[in-house]
Amino acid sequence: MDIKRYQSEYGILFWIVVIVLAVIFIMALPMILMIVSIGLLIWLIISVLSSHIEKTREKPLDILKKRYAAGKITKKQFDKMKKYLK
Repeated sequence: MDIKRYQSEYGILFWIVVIVLAVIFIMALPMILMIVSIGLLIWLIISVLSSHIEKTREKPLDILKKRYAAGKITKKQFDKMKKYLK
């Protein structure tokens, strides 16, 4: 596209459209940056919380070992459940 051609054919209308589009872009840029920033913040919070939950959550094999150590299940039951978990 040749800008000079549009300038000569449409004159002031061309510049009005260019200015309006520039103003819209300039006004929309902070909104876009804010939306991206909020999205990144939400992603960061979810990421940190989910990793914390995974670290504090007890694994099934550890629970099974505790039950066996407490005498709540027999050796046979422990071996069967351990084999099932693996």
